[in-house]
Amino acid sequence: MKYTLLATSMIVGIGIFMVVNTQKEQEVQAPQKYADARLSMVELKQGIEVKIDFLLQEIKESHITPTHKGLTQLLQSMKTVRAYGQDISKEAKDNLHHIVKQLKSGGFSDLNLLEKLERISRSSVVLPA
Repeated sequence: MKYTLLATSMIVGIGIFMVVNTQKEQEVQAPQKYADARLSMVELKQGIEVKIDFLLQEIKESHITPTHKGLTQLLQSMKTVRAYGQDISKEAKDNLHHIVKQLKSGGFSDLNLLEKLERISRSSVVLPA
């Protein structure tokens, strides 16, 4: 009887200890999770700008046409960044505008995709007040 009571007390004590420690870890990690999300958006934004610059150089120098899939992924990435209230730089928008212009004159097959990219290159993210 004593051993059963002692074992039960130990199990309850260990359970309470685990719950308290788990809650403390979650409280500490919550702000870190949001900081990581903000950092990821900054990294994504920088990656988009680098990709746009790289595409422009490739189109100008090597006359390489980007793939439909690559441009669609670029568009989705820019929409994601804007959903978080960020936007690409003016220089990246200008470069994107030049890319679209080059692709239109080069006869790119998906004009709808080029129009979407054109709209993004000319607009800015608007945050609700």
